[in-house]
Amino acid sequence: MHLRCQLTNELPFLLELPNGQYDVNVDGITVTLNINSDCYTLHTSRFPEKAGKNYYVGEKDELIDIIEQHQLGSYAFVNCMTFVSCDFSKTIELSQEEINAVNDEDCIKIITSSLISNNLKYANLGEEARSRYDALNPDEVVSLKRQSLIEKHLHSLAQDQLYYFALNRLIREYSYLRGHFWVYMVDENVLNGTLEQFYINGKLHSAITRAGFAPTILPATKKYPEISDDEKTTLQNRLSTTSAIPIENELLLVARNLWYRREYRSAVIESSAALEIVVAKKIQEKMLLQGKTQQEIDNELKKTKNNFTQRCDHYLKVHTRKSFKDDNSILWSKIETHRNDFRHKIAHSDVTPDFRTTETIIKDFEDAIKWINAL
Repeated sequence: MHLRCQLTNELPFLLELPNGQYDVNVDGITVTLNINSDCYTLHTSRFPEKAGKNYYVGEKDELIDIIEQHQLGSYAFVNCMTFVSCDFSKTIELSQEEINAVNDEDCIKIITSSLISNNLKYANLGEEARSRYDALNPDEVVSLKRQSLIEKHLHSLAQDQLYYFALNRLIREYSYLRGHFWVYMVDENVLNGTLEQFYINGKLHSAITRAGFAPTILPATKKYPEISDDEKTTLQNRLSTTSAIPIENELLLVARNLWYRREYRSAVIESSAALEIVVAKKIQEKMLLQGKTQQEIDNELKKTKNNFTQRCDHYLKVHTRKSFKDDNSILWSKIETHRNDFRHKIAHSDVTPDFRTTETIIKDFEDAIKWINAL
């Protein structure tokens, strides 16, 4: 059985490259991207904004055939941006042993997904799915287990992150080659989701639009819980005053945004700056409580202007009775490693951390900031 997953996006800009395949090396793995900049959207209304969902996407000759076949009297062409697609495939053989190993819960998930996809509404979807599963005969159960296995193999092919890494490398190389600085790094939200089409032995099996990091069954499904009443009240109160976001929180948000957009070097710099700022703020806070003047505080901080280790060890302990280096040695060791291996080298060389490393660095700096703020 041959399985294939095709990931497709329309970019928000044109890549003025010849249509065709481009092999991209991502950490030793070759990813083939298919580029097509000759597509149009055919709207079945002369004015696209009035067309609703009645439209077709394809190359001009294909769309002219559609106009003739359907004898469309009113339509409009709109130039598309560059379309990019990527295929992942594999061949599998399912053994009876594998099929038997599929548990009941996996089968019930398949039924639940089917109920949702068909927009069937029940007071308790889980109970309805289980009831339907219990009513199946042995042959139907085997068929459902087989379907569950196939679905798992299919969705394992949807290597979104590998696809985005390859796509962003192509965009960077293209920008460098052509000097087109208006193209930029993309992610699944910038792209308004990614169309995933699954094929079994060459025939379309299913398709979903995946948006954000969390997989969705339906494109309209919200990714995050509803905002709580307390959160809403806090937001309204802050909006009605001149409350400022603590600078370290703002820098951490910037760092995570940069990481999400795969700007790893800048993400590390911003998260490191957030920690340096909060250490200085904590020393200033404690000195103000001691009745020190701003000049005295500035003079104290000036002593460790170029020695962050001494500031976190000796001077932090003088004013808070805690040394980051001695009293939280495990976390301090991580921070020191991140600063030496990445923060300093980013400022003075071309070193670039990868996706997961950057995520870990930001999390460790965030943990350090929480610890300092609690002193």
